[in-house]
Amino acid sequence: LISPTEFIQAQIDRINSVENTPGNLVQSAGESSFDAWIKAYRPNENSNNSTISYYPKGAVIAMALDLMLIQHTNGQKNLDDLMKQLYDTYYKSLDRGFTEQEFKAAAEAMMRQDLTDFFDRFINGTATVEYEKLWQYVGYNVQKGLKKPGEVYLGANLNNANVITFVRRNSPAYQYGLNVGDEIIAIDSKGFDNVTVAVNARKIGDKVVFKVKRDDRYLDIEVVLGENPILEYRFIPENKQNGAAEKRNFEKWLRGVQ
Repeated sequence: LISPTEFIQAQIDRINSVENTPGNLVQSAGESSFDAWIKAYRPNENSNNSTISYYPKGAVIAMALDLMLIQHTNGQKNLDDLMKQLYDTYYKSLDRGFTEQEFKAAAEAMMRQDLTDFFDRFINGTATVEYEKLWQYVGYNVQKGLKKPGEVYLGANLNNANVITFVRRNSPAYQYGLNVGDEIIAIDSKGFDNVTVAVNARKIGDKVVFKVKRDDRYLDIEVVLGENPILEYRFIPENKQNGAAEKRNFEKWLRGVQ
């Protein structure tokens, strides 16, 4: 159904998506799940700044727990094994589901580790998953850096009518006061064909004056352009999982429950 290469790339793509969503550092996965019916399915222009979808974030946390289970059981157990155990224990034997506390207790018993810190930081908090540590368990080095270093950046998305539809948290557009709904009329008192092209022709640190129409007012807003903050995580195999333990863990990660 899926090759090892495709599986790994899917993990990498999901991680990069989550870590480049500003709301990932604002809303925890637990809060996202709890608020799903009032926020996830009723998004607005600020949703990416203030929320994170529990689908990709949950998958990233599950990946972390999977790798921890594999490491702490010496490659004998993984998340599939845990879920099968929970299914047998609670549904098949007791004809019910399980609570968060029961899930945590079962995971702790399987890996013989206290997961309070893990739950507090990554499920109920907004700490960044420790990719560098976790992927070493399966023989990968992790590097993190800017995806496009040196690229000039405004931080606003626009539609075809040059109306701002999204302003990224902490971007130059955000910091200097450009708002969703602003229609850009001129740049440095001149007309333009495309805002992105006009911005890309400038340099990091340049001051640019945007004339915008906001409701019935015309405003001049000076913005100092910044550097593109989009991150890229790179996952590099160490000579094809050169250690015996790393190779064993990698195979268990791909193989699943037996």
